[in-house]
Amino acid sequence: MELATLEPLIECYRRQSQALGKQVRLEQALLEMIREQWPVGVRLPAHRKLCEALGVARNTLSLAIKSLIEEGYLHTGQGQGTWTRRPHAHAGCWAGRVPA
Repeated sequence: MELATLEPLIECYRRQSQALGKQVRLEQALLEMIREQWPVGVRLPAHRKLCEALGVARNTLSLAIKSLIEEGYLHTGQGQGTWTRRPHAHAGCWAGRVPA
């Protein structure tokens, strides 16, 4: 599998509205890359490299990745990296939640 390149992600992150928090901007940038440029099975660079390239804290990146894992767009394994995927039909905003 190929490794995701950083330049398009950095540009996408910079295009996000400054009115949004860094975590939301990062989630939106990653989601755009996953949906439009990165095929299933692409490995994201190491979290430390992503943080350095984007100028965000590791906690900010961790929260954004956690959100995308919960939505089904990423998956990860300890020591194995983080990989792109497509969500299953049941994943998304209602996955694991009971509507009010």
